[in-house]
Amino acid sequence: VFGRPLCQLWLAVDYTASTASILNLLILSLDRYWSVSNPLLYLPKRTKNRARFMIFLVWVTSGLWLIPIFSWHRLVNGGVYTIPEMECDPEYKESFPLKVVTGIFNFFIPLFVMYFLYGRIFLEIRKRSDLEKFQSMRRNGGRHTGGGSRCCRDELESTTIANGGCSGSPRNVS
Repeated sequence: VFGRPLCQLWLAVDYTASTASILNLLILSLDRYWSVSNPLLYLPKRTKNRARFMIFLVWVTSGLWLIPIFSWHRLVNGGVYTIPEMECDPEYKESFPLKVVTGIFNFFIPLFVMYFLYGRIFLEIRKRSDLEKFQSMRRNGGRHTGGGSRCCRDELESTTIANGGCSGSPRNVS
């Protein structure tokens, strides 16, 4: 309805903003991971300039969409538009390789990195929770008085069992 230039502007804003949204979620998960996994070393490095740089990097990376949106017809089609004037689709809509590559870089890699980071965050918090339970048990003569159903894991297990077991129920250790 409004012509090719407005369509390309719309596509540029849409693709760039969508990619920036995904990449911002990725840097948020990185920030959380660094904050949880190594807070004493990371928090002094968590500055406004570093945050600005990360956000700048996200938008520059997302802005790479401008190249195919505005130049695909020149780079691939010899300067010829293949999409009719009244249709608002990118010129590369039929390019299967581009769709696969951008899907991998725009969605799957950030998704799997975020899964990995949040898994590591979960394990780090669980480890700290176990340590707090262990310290509570040592103060309370071997009885765990806090909530939660888990205790006796990893390096805490041998000391906990020697102190009488979990949840305040003494065990017969021979």
